[in-house]
Amino acid sequence: MKLFTSTIQTLLAFTFFGLAACNPSVSIDGDAFAGEQKPEATYRSEPAMGVINSTQWQFQSGSAKLWYGDDSRISLNFYGESLEDPCAPFIYGKSSVITGVPAVVGETVLGQMPNIETATFAYSDATGTSANLIATEGRIAITSISDEEVSGFIIAKYDGANHINGSFRLKMCPR
Repeated sequence: MKLFTSTIQTLLAFTFFGLAACNPSVSIDGDAFAGEQKPEATYRSEPAMGVINSTQWQFQSGSAKLWYGDDSRISLNFYGESLEDPCAPFIYGKSSVITGVPAVVGETVLGQMPNIETATFAYSDATGTSANLIATEGRIAITSISDEEVSGFIIAKYDGANHINGSFRLKMCPR
């Protein structure tokens, strides 16, 4: 009987640890973000910075544009390069963050219903690898919108290798 009880306990332990290893939302120590950088709670006042594709990234320039046929939404594009004209068509930088939010002053939480807003971490590296990673964790605060620029703050996180936080001023582009 003792051998049977010991065998059952061992099987249950392997089952629990096996499930925890396969499912990142299961946590042995009670911290679902164990081993990862936790999302930050407050906006940084400095220009947006962070990591894209495990490489340090800092916001250098960007653009904003009202959506075609829908003045209630605006696309925001954050580039890690200083661009002479961030409104030029077909800008492909090494790394960027792209999102679309309501075109009003206020805060949008990523990943919330009813409209699941996202931010896309886009990059291509020296090896030719490129990716578009869809983040649903974070938030974006628009503090002002004018005919010339959009300003505010962003916190967006896909994972520990792709996350940004800070302020921005984006050039408003014509349609």
